[in-house]
Amino acid sequence: MPPKDASTFELKNGAVDALHLIVKTAEIAVLRDELQARYGAMPEFFANDAVVVDVRRLPPESELPLRELRDLLLTLRLRPIGVVALDAQQDWVSASGLTVFPDRDVRRPAPQEPEPA
Repeated sequence: MPPKDASTFELKNGAVDALHLIVKTAEIAVLRDELQARYGAMPEFFANDAVVVDVRRLPPESELPLRELRDLLLTLRLRPIGVVALDAQQDWVSASGLTVFPDRDVRRPAPQEPEPA
């Protein structure tokens, strides 16, 4: 058996530094127009930065065309690496082919335990 220090790789927990695009509308045309207006004239603003798309603020009945958004972000030199979604959004988000990150918003208060009678 080879010694531990002769390994060709290591697998460790870590954190990835990424921008978060918090989406508040499912209207892809509106998103496209606003992103293009703000960043389209500055092609070097993003240098292939990683971005996570956060869809948790969308209305419950909304579904964002994530593949279109992914393509738009790529034209702006952003690299989408995944989506943060609520449990109720998992089905349509998973269909995008992007990695789905669990909703771990620590700012949201935990459910309260009932007080003893």
